[in-house]
Amino acid sequence: MKNRHYKIMSMFLRFSLEFIFYAGILTMLALPFIITYRPEFVYRYIWFLPSRWVNSLNAWFGGNGFTLLFLEVLGLIAVTVIRALVLIFKSVNEDKPFTKENALRLRRIALCCFALFGIFLFKTFYFFTPMSFVATAALLIGSFAALVFSSLFNLAVEFKSENDLTI
Repeated sequence: MKNRHYKIMSMFLRFSLEFIFYAGILTMLALPFIITYRPEFVYRYIWFLPSRWVNSLNAWFGGNGFTLLFLEVLGLIAVTVIRALVLIFKSVNEDKPFTKENALRLRRIALCCFALFGIFLFKTFYFFTPMSFVATAALLIGSFAALVFSSLFNLAVEFKSENDLTI
């Protein structure tokens, strides 16, 4: 029982993230119905573009197509990040955190954060709020941090393989 508290925490985080992952998928599947039957929810709480732009883009895409496409893309990026985190915590529970797969997962998280950074940067320029600026900065820092952690994981994998060869 030598210092296994991290396993309990990582299992809790993993199961919490798995719940969020499946809830995100269900939300993405329900989005067409939410937009069709409760459009005021979407436009009141989610949208940040001026309504005349959204209306013209939706008319061009047909119905609420632009809104649906935009939210589905954001949801897909978020679900990708959450799934990568679930797999990272799973490998921590198996006592194999420093693997090439985790380094690739962290790189994928960095790319997803950078894509979200671009979307929020667009939002910040067209509809500035202090929170959108904070979210944009956090996503940029998060993407760089994930890249650094990915490089660290690659180094740890190299050191581990060299160590295994010398023994």
